Amino acid sequence: MKRRHAFTLIETLVTMTVGGTLMTLALALLQQSMVLSSTAKRAADKDSAANRLVNQFRFDVGVAEEVTIPSPDTVRLGIEGGEVEYVVADGHITSERTSKSDKTKREEFSLGPLCEVKFELHEQPDRATLTLSRRSKLKHVAPRVWRQASATVGRLRVDFPQEASP
Repeated sequence: MKRRHAFTLIETLVTMTVGGTLMTLALALLQQSMVLSSTAKRAADKDSAANRLVNQFRFDVGVAEEVTIPSPDTVRLGIEGGEVEYVVADGHITSERTSKSDKTKREEFSLGPLCEVKFELHEQPDRATLTLSRRSKLKHVAPRVWRQASATVGRLRVDFPQEASP
């Protein structure tokens, strides 16, 4: 009886089928992990933009001399040497700084289409509040507060006493 030194056709086909099945499962797992990674990156970008916006709003209100809300989507802050205006449009908030030298600096915060933005001005004490809420994709679920920033107007402003003239 002769000894075989090769694989049969059946053995080769079974091995290729098992290998192909394992490759298909591995590719599906890789694709799913890539989708989850991009979703997590988008969420992290929105979270980072919201944190930057909240911190910038608090600081701007703290150094502001006056705050006005001309419309529900706009807030204006009168700052020494210029003005800062926050405008909401289509899931984006734009901060535009204008100085007395007519230089304009614009910064955009992208928060996504499901984000609702609300500006409020409180009289006692003189405070401004920025509330970011997230709407659910479900119809009957109320929006939930995602971030909120509240600051006292002029809290960081330093007024040095004028020197008395002799």
